Amino acid sequence: MSIEPIGFIHYPLLISGYRISQGLLSLKFYLLKINAMNRRIDHVLRTHMKTTYPVTAVMALLATVSLPAGAAENDVIKLDVQKSGFELLVTVIARTDNIQIKNIDVNRGRCLLLAKGTVTYQGITVEGWVPKKGEFTPTTMQFADGLTWHFGNPLQQKGINCSFVEARVFTNKGTFTISE
Repeated sequence: MSIEPIGFIHYPLLISGYRISQGLLSLKFYLLKINAMNRRIDHVLRTHMKTTYPVTAVMALLATVSLPAGAAENDVIKLDVQKSGFELLVTVIARTDNIQIKNIDVNRGRCLLLAKGTVTYQGITVEGWVPKKGEFTPTTMQFADGLTWHFGNPLQQKGINCSFVEARVFTNKGTFTISE
């Protein structure tokens, strides 16, 4: 559909019983000009797309096919990080069998791995997520298994920031990283 101005429109103008001001008519005229320019740009882009973009698409496809195995993260695990209060929840879902999760770190070890436990502070014992003592416990996952680990700083220790930047999952099939 093409709407082109026919000529000078005299003020005042009535459209569907409403009086249209000269300012709105000027705006409508400029919008029509912009529409015409957009159509010209679209035509130019479509012309270039027929000649330039197929070559670019083939080059991008070849670059993707030749990426190293670490880039095929979606074939091994799905990795997701969600914020939950003072914690970060790292969820790993296996996309193949026999995936051994050897270690997980968030922000290169600056966010502590948490475990369910109790803390006694000024004589009051509270249950919740506390820093895990000891090493990460490796676990093996099968296809479609999903596990979530808690990371954070629930004790609000100074100098430990758990705003998500990067999470790494170390497995028997490589290291996988997700970052913001």
